[in-house]
Amino acid sequence: MTMTVTVQGRETKRGVECLKVTYEYEIEGQGGQPVTTVTAWINVETGETVEVEVCIAGMGCQSAAPEQYQYTPKVGVSRIIGTEIITVPAGTFTCYKISSAGATFWWSSDAPPLGIVKAEFATGGGEMVLVALGS
Repeated sequence: MTMTVTVQGRETKRGVECLKVTYEYEIEGQGGQPVTTVTAWINVETGETVEVEVCIAGMGCQSAAPEQYQYTPKVGVSRIIGTEIITVPAGTFTCYKISSAGATFWWSSDAPPLGIVKAEFATGGGEMVLVALGS
């Protein structure tokens, strides 16, 4: 599976200035077409999610405020392992290396708007890297 995260810019949603972020999930053997696309509108001032839209190939889309989705996050412990300088296609960043259940993240305040420069996932051995800076 491949996940592509794109910050598409700013947009007003529910009267709030937001960053529009899309997450596209592709599964091998599906011709490179996204199987599921999740779009989140994130308040630029508070970082809270204002609205979420989920689109599943062949089934259409559904949009709602986040509190309307039944989602129970797993509670886990994350810890900062240290700092590292890493290079990805978007550039070289000084990052906090953060260990969490099932994943390791490299986070930098120099990588707006989300700060995630790189992520490695234990399940499936997947990796995500920042390819360009958003705004």
